[in-house]
Amino acid sequence: MDACLAANGLDPDRDTAGVRPATVDGRESVLVLYTTGELAQFRLVALPADCGSGESGLLMDTTVGGTGG
Repeated sequence: MDACLAANGLDPDRDTAGVRPATVDGRESVLVLYTTGELAQFRLVALPADCGSGESGLLMDTTVGGTGG
């Protein structure tokens, strides 16, 4: 997982709020949830399950939640 995060420009040493397997657009993937420092807002990143060193393939990178105000 660390090699995959690094291949996508993400710091593998950064603490995550959660990691779990999922399916994104019909592909087996791993969802990684990060805090953003904003109240109730998170960064959600989806990576291919077979991602590794030199194989980026970011499937999704979005910010969810927040207070809306």
